[in-house]
Amino acid sequence: ADNVEVHGSSVYLAVLLSTLGIWCPRLPFFLDVPMSAVSFLDALDENQVAELWAEESNLGKDFRSVAACREPRISAPIRHHWSSFLFHGAQPWQIANAAIDPEGPTDRRERLRPYIERFAHFFSAEVIVPRLVEHLLSSEETVDALQLLWKSRPDLSGNLTENSGKDDETDDVRMWLWDLEVLPAVLRLERARSLLDAAGLLRSSS
Repeated sequence: ADNVEVHGSSVYLAVLLSTLGIWCPRLPFFLDVPMSAVSFLDALDENQVAELWAEESNLGKDFRSVAACREPRISAPIRHHWSSFLFHGAQPWQIANAAIDPEGPTDRRERLRPYIERFAHFFSAEVIVPRLVEHLLSSEETVDALQLLWKSRPDLSGNLTENSGKDDETDDVRMWLWDLEVLPAVLRLERARSLLDAAGLLRSSS
């Protein structure tokens, strides 16, 4: 576990940087020894992985606190050397560059795909917008700020959504964001996205 956090993380962070262009709060040490960076999806039981990824309560937890991570079901041996993660390299920067090398093995890039897609999933609108709205609505100051922004943007107030066929007659941004006619209440995702975009809190996928 210690090697994963100290050394393996440099490989994973370097690959995220090269493939998605993401600088994480923790920076990779590009000249590190890539210990404990393995293609774990090649070895784990698919059903256990699916269950693990489907459990939203695991998001943000230390992997050592998740039972499935402490006691994984192994379905196959790891085929790669302990110092490589899908791509060969003696240091993280070499592995990261190999991950985006157009002349490199296509099959290895395809096997990298689920790791990258899973990481990117947590930044999709469906995942991040509801959590961001919940956070912003938990403080009176940010609620007031959203209220002022919403009132200053009549184009937002007049948005039509799948959840509503007409404009809402409400003076409260919270009521505008949530569909209270169903139980439990449902966040109107497109409205939330337009409001957060107007606030400069979202970046377009384009």
